[in-house]
Order: sequence, then structure tokens, then C-alpha cells
Amino acid sequence: MTAPGSRLNGRFMRIMLAAGILAGCASQQLQNDGMRLIEEGREDEGLAKLEEASRAEPQNFAYRTAYMRSREKVVGRLIARANAESGAEHFEAAKALYTRALRFTPGNIGARTGISLLAREQRHAPQLDEAADYYGQKYLARAALY
Repeated sequence: MTAPGSRLNGRFMRIMLAAGILAGCASQQLQNDGMRLIEEGREDEGLAKLEEASRAEPQNFAYRTAYMRSREKVVGRLIARANAESGAEHFEAAKALYTRALRFTPGNIGARTGISLLAREQRHAPQLDEAADYYGQKYLARAALY
């Protein structure tokens, strides 16, 4: 005959095991959804899912690694796009992309530098335009003499 306490203890263990399995399945689904969303270009949502999976199972190194690697790839792509927008003088679009990158990695030096350079460019733009106008007119006047 089994003692009543051991039967309760066994039931408790089965419940805990089932809960652990379900939590693992849920985390795996979050992981899969996150990767799929990133592949679809929905980076913000995808990274949120990967982070959620990582937090649900903090001891799972694979979830944490997938989140961190994916985050770095997404941030790298955002910064590359921001640099291209900045080079094309689409400063507002560039700033928005740098800001998105900073939401994922607040200390990212590339995004912080990009925003600083944009601010400097916008401060100096009127002076550069004035200089270009001045020298452009000067060279046009000189060319008219010949």
C-alpha cells in the first residue's frame, strides 16, 4: 500500500513535468515564429518573439544565441540602410533607421555615430549651400569671360 503523501508527490511531479514540456513547446513555437517573421522582413516582431523565447527559458543557450545573432544581423542591416539613405541625402529616413537600430541595441556606436553625423550635416548644410552658390556663381562669371 502506498502512502497518501507519496501519491500526491507523484501527481505533483507529473503535473510539473507536463508544465515543463508545454513551456518548452511554447518557447520553441516562439523561436520558430520569430525566425519566420524576421525572414519575412518583420524584424521588430520577429526579434520580440525571439527575445520572449529566450526569457521564457533563460537556461536555453540556443534561444539566447539565436536572439542575439538575429538582433545583430538586423541592426547591421538597419545601419547599412541608414548609411545608404544618408549618402543619398535622405536624412529623415536615415535618422529613422538609426533610431530603430538603437531600440534594439541602445549603445550601438554605429547608430549613435550616424545620428551625430546627420545632426552635424544638417547644421552645416546652409553654410555648404551658400558656399556652393558663391563658388558656382564665381566660376560661371569667370567662364563667361572666356
